[in-house]
Amino acid sequence: MTHVGIIGDGGREHALAWNIAKADEVKKVFYVSGKRNVGIEQEPKAGGESWINLDCTNPANYDALVDTLAGKGIDLLLVGPESPLNKGIVDHLHTRGFHRIVGPTQRAAEIECDKFYSFDIMNDANVPQANSIKCYSKEEAQRAINKMTTDKGVVIKYRYLAGGKGVRVCDNREEAFSSLEEIINTYGKHPTGKPHVLIAERLFGSEFSVFGISTGDHVIVFPVAIQDHKRLEDGDIGKMTGGMGAFGHYPFISYSVVNQVGSYMTRAIRAMKAQGSVYIGPLYAGTMMADIPRVLEFNCRFGDPENQVLMMLLKHSLYNPFALLLDKKLDQNYAFEMNEGAAVCVVMAARGYPDKAEIDLPLKGVLEAGEDQRVKIFHAQTTLKGGFLVNQGGRTLGITALGLADDPTDLLRNIRVAQQAAYAARRKIFAPHYYNRNDIAEKAFL
Repeated sequence: MTHVGIIGDGGREHALAWNIAKADEVKKVFYVSGKRNVGIEQEPKAGGESWINLDCTNPANYDALVDTLAGKGIDLLLVGPESPLNKGIVDHLHTRGFHRIVGPTQRAAEIECDKFYSFDIMNDANVPQANSIKCYSKEEAQRAINKMTTDKGVVIKYRYLAGGKGVRVCDNREEAFSSLEEIINTYGKHPTGKPHVLIAERLFGSEFSVFGISTGDHVIVFPVAIQDHKRLEDGDIGKMTGGMGAFGHYPFISYSVVNQVGSYMTRAIRAMKAQGSVYIGPLYAGTMMADIPRVLEFNCRFGDPENQVLMMLLKHSLYNPFALLLDKKLDQNYAFEMNEGAAVCVVMAARGYPDKAEIDLPLKGVLEAGEDQRVKIFHAQTTLKGGFLVNQGGRTLGITALGLADDPTDLLRNIRVAQQAAYAARRKIFAPHYYNRNDIAEKAFL
């Protein structure tokens, strides 16, 4: 029997803890974070002592983490969010002799954490993407906006990490110049004192994400396309967020297209390996189905809230493939098995999100909402105060439902069943200070 640790306190990490605990080999699941997640603690193999109170966004805590892993008997550690990867947590644990950690090294994590690097890798690997210009100053960015903007608009991407909110899709030059100023003011500048942004052509089509596990030589993809909903408000308007909901299977993307994107991912990690950077761990490609599938971005971890959908659809625990990965025995012919049906995740976010979310806002009826066997409610940064469940961050709950109609091959009907179950559970939760979109998965029916 083994103990597993998960770094992170979000809905993605709760979903991973819930999934990994399904394995008979797993005795106990811990999570490591500077904030609590009551949802993880309520899982049968977690319990009240599952929280390891260490902030892994701070490298000063990595030595203490190594000692804690030994003390808790943790022999497999999974990194959920991107920030610790960007700060070299995998490298540090390797130098301290702990190698049972799932996630890419700091250099490999640049596939997400540095948009210039990923742009260059995709060019080297012949991965279709949007035409773009790397800009190292405000003046260069302004010239690139003038050059790249068409009657369809233009896209601006902040070079480094921005919590999923560093992209601006602009309809015209005026909006682009304003968005450039906003990005510079919000996310600051490169250490050189210059703002670094990627100015890209605006693509049109269906957006979807493909997930996989990279062994360093090839990527094994999950046979599902998932669509995220980034905008705050119904109808895809309002501010960009980390994601207000997701659903899958996305009906407009075939398995052959998913496999095609998987081949792009394999080409990318092989290009990285040729440059001396071996990528091992979860990887996903945010993709646009334009004239052909074109990759918008790579991410060095599972998505949030896409992972909640993925874990609902996945038939088995990820523990065994992760263990095989670390033992260098994960064969490229390994196949992930998915449940029949579809899954929908509806995110509840606290008032003020995505700017400055209010905290300590109460949530009532969460346990009752999860009594439906089709529904699983994943928590993000929740704690207990005065006997009440309250939030400690913006996106707080991911109400996720698995839909299976009488005919499991009727995908649209399955999506509708999942959607109805998720929103029925949402209505059982009394949380007047929280916001959710009411149109998650509606794109399936357009």
